[in-house]
Parts: sequence; structure tokens; C-alpha cells
Amino acid sequence: MSDPRPPFSQPPSDPAQPPVPLGPYASWQPPSPQYPLPSQPGAPWTPPGAPQPPSTRADINAYAAPRVKTSVIVAVAVGLILVAVLFAGVFLRGDKPTPAPTPTSGTSTSALPGMPFTMPGDTTSTGRWEVVDREWTDQGVSVHIRVYASSGTVTYGFQAYAKGASDAIRPTRGGRQPELTTGSITNGQVADGYIFLALPHAESTLFLTTRGGRAISALPITA
Repeated sequence: MSDPRPPFSQPPSDPAQPPVPLGPYASWQPPSPQYPLPSQPGAPWTPPGAPQPPSTRADINAYAAPRVKTSVIVAVAVGLILVAVLFAGVFLRGDKPTPAPTPTSGTSTSALPGMPFTMPGDTTSTGRWEVVDREWTDQGVSVHIRVYASSGTVTYGFQAYAKGASDAIRPTRGGRQPELTTGSITNGQVADGYIFLALPHAESTLFLTTRGGRAISALPITA
């Protein structure tokens, strides 16, 4: 069957439009840049020939440790050397400082010669005694004796024993002066004198006793 609708006519084509005149600037092109444009977005643009802003690039030297002056190093080295010398002089040498003696009342026992002793039954009474010299004769021996009282009260007497003998020999009067027989001294006092013993010329032993005859200490009498 044929289409009963009438045929549509095609619209006429547009007539050709004449070109729009561009005027005297038809051949203008933008000039090419004579200087580099900013490479980063947002960077400030500086005209050619203008002074450049100072660089903000970080200087690595600003983060370096401060340098120590040579004079400070020398001073520290000299100080360490002085400390080492003082240490060696005080602690490494053989001799050490001697402490000052402690003052005591009366006579110092450690400064006195002789054999130390303590009175029997009285530990607060102490002293020293010594045989200073002896002189032998045909009748016996004359003995020079000193007794020191260091503390408390010291009583003294004497008796001797010949070598191998068991009988005590007591001093006899008539010897050299001053004679010591028996007596008593107190702290700081000294008994100094002679006793004569009728002993044979041989090694003997002399005893220091109390006034009552109780033995305290003994010393040899050399021949």
C-alpha cells in the first residue's frame, strides 16, 4: 500500500554566509615570552631585571653543633693534668700524713721506755719499769732501776733469783744512793734509784713486786 500522507518538502539550504571582516588586527598573535614563567603554581612572579628575593632554602650549617674554642679545650686539658698530678702526689706516694698526737693528761705511757705492767687486782693502776744499768762486784750486783706510774697508784718492791736457784734474794742496804727498797708512786711520778743484790756473777732474773711481795713483772740481769 502507498502512504496516503502527502510528502514533506525539504527545507531550503542556508545561503552561504559571507566571512566576518576582522579588521586590521586579523593577523595579531600573542608574543612569545622572553623570560621563564613561574614553574610552580602560586609562585610570585618577578619582572625581568627586578632584584631577586632572598633564598629561603635552609642552611645546614644552622643545625650544626656549636664549635668549641681551642682555648677552652686547652684549659680543660690543663685542669685534668693538674688533677692527675695532685692525685698521684697525695694518694700514690709511700708516705702518708701523720696524725697529730692526742694530748693526754700526765705522762704518756707510750712515750716512756721499759716494760709495761698493771697492778694485780687493780686494772686502773698501770706503769712501766726498766733496768737502766748494772754493776757487778765480788759481793753481788748494783742495779739502777726506774719505775714509772702511768695511771692510778703503783706500789713497788724487788726480789731476784740466781740462775737455777729457787730461793729469792731481796735487796740489802748499804749500796749506791739513792736507794730503792719499797714505796708508792701515783700517776706521772717516777721512782729512780739503786738496789744491791747479793748474787753470784751470773745471769739472774729480777722481779718487780707489790709492796706486799706479790710478783708483777720480771726483767733479766745480764752478767
